[in-house]
Amino acid sequence: MTFNYKYRITYGNGKTYDHEDILMCVEITEEEYKRILHRIKDGYTLNDAPGIDDLLDRMREKVITYDPWRNLNGSIREKKLDKPREIKEIELYLEEREVRRIRSILDIDADIDRPEQRMRIYRADGSYVELVYKLGMVQVTDSRKKGRYLTADADQFAGWVTR
Repeated sequence: MTFNYKYRITYGNGKTYDHEDILMCVEITEEEYKRILHRIKDGYTLNDAPGIDDLLDRMREKVITYDPWRNLNGSIREKKLDKPREIKEIELYLEEREVRRIRSILDIDADIDRPEQRMRIYRADGSYVELVYKLGMVQVTDSRKKGRYLTADADQFAGWVTR
């Protein structure tokens, strides 16, 4: 599954940049996701969560790979930096609303262990919208818009459709 996170980077010169508008992602297993949820629920930050060191290393490696393609203001460069910047520290974190969502889950194991559910709603032209519930999240995809999707917490999604 795809897991989203943000980062704050401190360079060798001591300057720190918080790229709040950049959402990074990494592919993780369901077991890694479960461990993250439990650690966040227990009050840890993503950066300090025990038992996910390999995952954190993969996430930092993605930031290091991505950094030479970004200007200091966060905009995308047309050409990769010839010489990568010296990186002193990378802090990984989740958006505050995601932390609140995780900490509000009553029973993480029950949410994650619930079986995947799928539903397709077909249009007259044969295209469809698909809803997939998995790991406490609902993903909505539109067959007309390949590669684009919306993901929301199951409670958040239910709130949207029952307004």
